[in-house]
Amino acid sequence: MTLFTSLAWRFWWYWRARLYLKRRATRRQPEIQRVSISGFDEELFPSVLFLRIAQGFRRRIRVPSNELDVDKTVEKTVRGGGWFAPVYGYHQILPEYLVLIDRANYGDHQARFVKEMIAQLSHNEVLIAGYYFDGDPRVCFPMTGKEPPSKLREIAVKYGQHRLVVFSDADSFFSSLIGEPEPWLDFFSSWSERAILTPKPSEHWGYQEL
Repeated sequence: MTLFTSLAWRFWWYWRARLYLKRRATRRQPEIQRVSISGFDEELFPSVLFLRIAQGFRRRIRVPSNELDVDKTVEKTVRGGGWFAPVYGYHQILPEYLVLIDRANYGDHQARFVKEMIAQLSHNEVLIAGYYFDGDPRVCFPMTGKEPPSKLREIAVKYGQHRLVVFSDADSFFSSLIGEPEPWLDFFSSWSERAILTPKPSEHWGYQEL
C-alpha cells in the first residue's frame, strides 16, 4: 500500500466517523427548526488531527530531474570505457492534489462537509485544486465558483501530475441499466495515483466498491 493510499484511507475513516447525515430524495417540504446550544465551542475538526494528516499529505516526493548527477555520470562513463553515459538526478517536491466532490445540489450537506475538510487541509498548506460534479464527472465545476465549468479531459491535461481524490458513491460510476462500469471511467487512468473515498460503510460494500 502506497503512502498516498494509506493517507487517503486514514482520511476516509475520519470522514466516515463524523458522518451522521445521508442523502435521501423526497418531495415533502422540510420542517426546519433552529436549535441553539450554549457553551459549545468545540471545533468541527480537531486541529491536531488535521495537522498530522496535512503533514503526511505534504511529505515530499522524489521526481526525476533534468540535471545531471555528476558523480554517477562520471562513474558510469568510466565503467563504459569512456563513452559518455549521462545519469540524471532527482529532486524533491511537494505533492499536489486534485479533489473531485460529488455534489447533488448547493444544499448537499455531505459535499459541504467534505469542502470544510478540504479547507482545513488547505489551511495547513496542502496544495489542493477542487471541483464539484453531479454524478457524472465528465463536466466539473470549480469549487471557487470563479471559473466556467470544465470537461474532465481538460482537467486531466491541466492537473495530470496531481494526485487524484474522488469523493463519491460508487453507484454513479456504473450504468443503471446494465450494471457495467461507465466508459468514461477510463478518463481517470490519466492519473497514476488516484483514490476514491465513499461514505458507504465498508461492511455494506458491493461489487461496485470492490
